[in-house]
Amino acid sequence: EPEPEPAPAGSYSDAVRIEQRAGKGDALVAARSFALAAELFAEEPLLAWSNPESDRLGRYAFTQRCLQQFRAATPATQQKVLAMYHSPLGSGHPLRKSEAKLAALLAAEADNAELPEGVIAQLLATVTTNAHEYHPASGEGAHAALFTVGCKTNHSCAPNAAFSTRWGDGKQHTHAITEIRRGDELCVCYLDDETLWTTPR
Repeated sequence: EPEPEPAPAGSYSDAVRIEQRAGKGDALVAARSFALAAELFAEEPLLAWSNPESDRLGRYAFTQRCLQQFRAATPATQQKVLAMYHSPLGSGHPLRKSEAKLAALLAAEADNAELPEGVIAQLLATVTTNAHEYHPASGEGAHAALFTVGCKTNHSCAPNAAFSTRWGDGKQHTHAITEIRRGDELCVCYLDDETLWTTPR
């Protein structure tokens, strides 16, 4: 059985670890016990870009802003972003086909000439499955962001954790919403309240 992988160094390094869980891949696990409402960890975004309410449905513009920040990032940050990529869906899945078409359009733009089409497609898939809503410390409005550790939290309809970026410090804070024992997997709910309570399970 593989050794648990420690979470990246930071204020959360003694609180959580990353393990492989059957059928889930990477999972975030409590390294110690936590009381209800305790903060589990807080982290800065790895990559963040604006996501104004006015064009939430404009995926092309959304992706352009993401690519702009990705191109401006250091090679180390780019590598960490692409390391989040995990696609359980086959290339024939409608979502993968849609991402491939959008990647081809974006790769044809002069600004993206240095990025291979495959890298753009990989970034699109990463953003689709890992981007979180983000509120920067500057108060500049809604953004989207990728978080190194936060992206490892899997979904549960009965979660034991919740995260928010509305603390005014530019970090994503994750708190326990139940008592958590050492070794428990940390899960959040990906659905809003209305969807959660009206979706058959």
